[in-house]
Amino acid sequence: MRTFERARRLLPDAAPVAVALAQAHLQAGQYDQAQRVARDARVIAKDDLALLRVEAIAGVKAGRSADAVGFLERAIGDRRSQPDAAFVLADVYEVAGRHDDAIKAVSALGGAAPADDAVAFRLAAAYEAAERVPDAERVFRAILARDPLHANALNFLGYMLAERGLRVGDALSLIERALAIEPGNPAFLDSRGWALFKLGRAAEAEEPLRRATTALRGSSVIQSHYAEVLAAVGKRQDAASALELALNGDGQDVDRPALERRLRQLRQRAR
Repeated sequence: MRTFERARRLLPDAAPVAVALAQAHLQAGQYDQAQRVARDARVIAKDDLALLRVEAIAGVKAGRSADAVGFLERAIGDRRSQPDAAFVLADVYEVAGRHDDAIKAVSALGGAAPADDAVAFRLAAAYEAAERVPDAERVFRAILARDPLHANALNFLGYMLAERGLRVGDALSLIERALAIEPGNPAFLDSRGWALFKLGRAAEAEEPLRRATTALRGSSVIQSHYAEVLAAVGKRQDAASALELALNGDGQDVDRPALERRLRQLRQRAR
């Protein structure tokens, strides 16, 4: 925050700097401050979608969901037919738990089977967030039929299946195809490690997850995956340290109370 605050003093009219500062407050759970930073910056960059997104998400996180969503819908206005604006709407709807609205916002751009891969990818992600896994898989498969080398679709589909314990062997193959396209991608390494763990191959999972956590140290979900693998191979102290990093990370895609319970369990067993 101190770094971004200094950058903002140097570049007071730069919307990306304000977005970064607001996002830092959001990550720290300082929702009112995040809203204030974004709102102040919009005096100059009134219609900036990134500022609108972080301001609305902060409002939702602060418990003012209806007001935040209504504010964003009014600010977006007739721009919802534009992909970038529709994606922002979908992001905020998802944070607010309004998954059907998120799906509708993206579907309006291209129907149930959009030909534009960016729109299709976001629609598949919206289906996944709504736990409509068959629909998400259908759209991801359509993307891959058009572009078999779409690394992000390969990885997302593989991780989605592995996370739910569905056809994990096939999921691992998809992820390894993604890694063949982008070797060393830390998100893909995380997916590979997690799929291996789900297959009961924890010893093999440790190395790709170690590499993923080194590259993305602040990712709570990746640290939590690494912690489970370390615990499975008997390294409980290291697992507890990874969970502490998860709790101090970005907080995305994790259940914080569950992580805290797991950390207590690991500490008790390590005694």
